Amino acid sequence: MFRPRGDETVCPPCAQEAAWRARSAKWAVCAPDQREGFEVPEPLAWRERVAAVLAEDAAGGAG
Repeated sequence: MFRPRGDETVCPPCAQEAAWRARSAKWAVCAPDQREGFEVPEPLAWRERVAAVLAEDAAGGAG
């Protein structure tokens, strides 16, 4: 049972769901287009990511 406190108009789960819908709608334009051959890279452990950044910096970097 939802019992509002103060100025609440929806229950917390409904508010969270509405927030996710709003976020998804806002950032949908930034999502990668799957038709353009976008591939998600394999996740790396943090040590491997740091080593890759250091190696890129040592090589002159493409930044």
